[in-house]
Amino acid sequence: MALDDELKSRTITFLNKMQKTNKDEKIATVIDPINTGQIIFNEEDEKPIEQMQDFSGQKLTLHDDFIDVVAQFTIDVQTIEVIKNVVILDRRGFGL
Repeated sequence: MALDDELKSRTITFLNKMQKTNKDEKIATVIDPINTGQIIFNEEDEKPIEQMQDFSGQKLTLHDDFIDVVAQFTIDVQTIEVIKNVVILDRRGFGL
């Protein structure tokens, strides 16, 4: 990130929040967006996609981390706040 001209000046804060929701219910919220193509994946990521397709419930599936992360990301990305500084321009500089 430090080498990227656009990102190096940004302040990005990551929050590690305790999970309070039922994992199966949270995962159920992303099934339709995945099936309708609103959420897409790189086809090269075969193992995570296979784990996601094999998911049949938290207690019945060996690997549920990938689909859990997808579900949490989908929730979190909807709450992103972009905060910008207000710049007050001197009107005299514009001949007004």
